[in-house]
Amino acid sequence: MSRAPPIIIRQVASRSRTNPREGTKVDIPTKTMTTEMAAPIALNTTASESVDTSRSTDQCKRHFDQSKLYKTLDAPAAETLYSKKRKKGGRHLVSISFIVTFLALSGIWAAFYLSAVGTHMVVKTLPQNIPPYSSFWARYVPADVVQFGFQNFTKIRDLNSSYPFQNTLLQVVKPAENITTNDVNYFLTIVFAQPNVTLDITFLNANAYLSFQEPLVQESGFGTQVGNDTLYNLAVSSAGTNSSSGFILGWLALFPQDHAVGFAAGTSSAEQAVELSINSTANPATQSILSRTDITQSFYVAGGVANQVALGAENFPGVVRSGEMTVTSVNSSGPYLFVNNVVTFANASAAMAHYSDVTHAYLSSHKFVVYGSLVLAQEQDDLSSLGSDYRLVL
Repeated sequence: MSRAPPIIIRQVASRSRTNPREGTKVDIPTKTMTTEMAAPIALNTTASESVDTSRSTDQCKRHFDQSKLYKTLDAPAAETLYSKKRKKGGRHLVSISFIVTFLALSGIWAAFYLSAVGTHMVVKTLPQNIPPYSSFWARYVPADVVQFGFQNFTKIRDLNSSYPFQNTLLQVVKPAENITTNDVNYFLTIVFAQPNVTLDITFLNANAYLSFQEPLVQESGFGTQVGNDTLYNLAVSSAGTNSSSGFILGWLALFPQDHAVGFAAGTSSAEQAVELSINSTANPATQSILSRTDITQSFYVAGGVANQVALGAENFPGVVRSGEMTVTSVNSSGPYLFVNNVVTFANASAAMAHYSDVTHAYLSSHKFVVYGSLVLAQEQDDLSSLGSDYRLVL
């Protein structure tokens, strides 16, 4: 019987891997160990290079037995499975992160929305008969104007003597006359649609009015009389305008019954605007804004017309594009200012349908109330906001 050739065990280079489940370091051979039939070969190895093959085999077996992941897989398959698990785990982390971020943002939005809109809608009913309003300044505003704004300089000074800031409001070139904020008790701006002109009216204290009108009256034949009022075609300083000549032409009116001075820049169109205002004062019950039911209802919701810090109206869709008109008032109570924006809609159904338009437009407001076709948005400010709040109507 012939002897079988000796079995030579060839050591193959190995690399280490850490078991991802148990944290043990596993020596994974790059190739499985093979047996080879060969003739006797002398191994030229020194003592330091000798290999204990039985120990290496036992060690690999022990590590494979300990690892469930690699127990039944060869190295390439194990690597593929491990890579897939890592990718799958990464996708789960991304999904969880997205959900957490979405829920957080949703919570912030919900809190912000509820703070701005409130948890419920307040609905109140207007009185069937709104009491008629009587106001010396409102008589000057024709019913069909595009916009007007009234500022109570006397009230503003009572709240803070630093306002309004010292400024020259009107400076006549000849005769040399001027009006400053210190001379003014009330200030009114009226914007007309037809003609397209802006008329400013200053209501002066008695002494300031007499000092201003005297040089004009002395110019006999200079003015045009319209009832009790007098119109002058003259030039005023153009400081703060785009005029390169240094002055602009316009029509100035003296309203002695209210110690008022009005001015509109322009030629015949400016004169027409002044005359429309004069006609409105002569027939306030039929031609002024006080003759409009929608305006008086808005005044009622905004707190009336008496003793306001400021009051104005935009007779067109303003900040709330779905509305038809907005009346804004600023009044004071104790250490606070209250800014009321009253938006008029076509009817009560439209007001309810577009309620959210108002709440979104006036995010600083803390109170929202529906009155038929009107929606009130009220904001509360400290008196420190006076310098900006009283300008909201212009």
